[in-house]
Amino acid sequence: HRRRRRGHWQWHRRRRRGLGGQGEREGFGVMRVLFFGSDAASLVALRGLLRAAPGTIEVVCPPPARVGRRARELTPGPVRAFAAAEGIRIHDAPPRGPPPRRVAGGGLEEPSVLGWSPAPELIADRFDLGVVVSFGYFLPRAIIEAFPRGAINLHPSLLPQYRGAAPIQRSLINGDKETGVSVIAVDPIKFDSGDVLRQVSERIDPLDTYSSLSERLLARGTEELVDVVANFESAWAARTPQQSQFHGAA
Repeated sequence: HRRRRRGHWQWHRRRRRGLGGQGEREGFGVMRVLFFGSDAASLVALRGLLRAAPGTIEVVCPPPARVGRRARELTPGPVRAFAAAEGIRIHDAPPRGPPPRRVAGGGLEEPSVLGWSPAPELIADRFDLGVVVSFGYFLPRAIIEAFPRGAINLHPSLLPQYRGAAPIQRSLINGDKETGVSVIAVDPIKFDSGDVLRQVSERIDPLDTYSSLSERLLARGTEELVDVVANFESAWAARTPQQSQFHGAA
């Protein structure tokens, strides 16, 4: 069932599912999406978006990197490799620098836009919406605000519960009976704190492992993400702010 309540994925496996039963959509085909992703989890979400609206999406990926201590060759991540093979236009995120520092008020310092492609001044003419899934970067405010409809993120918890890293692991460690997925607006100041556009719950089975639960959340989250993008205007109109605190979180 769907419940509205006041994005760091680390999936171990991938699962492909059809996207039937979404209902009539507002017009996904006219939405120009710039997708920010890197790993196998974000690739599942990208595939879901492409099945719903092929040809309307370009991607931003980290540059190829050395994998393993002794690796000599640069290896592209799953999203970059897939996009190259499918002929999807690829834009570069700059190499990762040190993480942004905390500033007064609990936010993070403003990251630089240097090295980002496309540059903020080019985004508005070419894209409507940014979609961020398991990207690993803190997006500069100038990038987020360049999109006419902003940017949204998929996160595997019932936010504001388990903001930040490893939400699936924390839910299992704490013995929760329920978790879920959230589609939220990307906030330029704090991670995982934007308004909620869609939130659905998922029961945790006593026999669930990290692998089984993450696989299920990934499939469900992809479906919800696709539906939000397809029906963006109504989802945006119904968005709700997150509570400042979730008392049941660890």
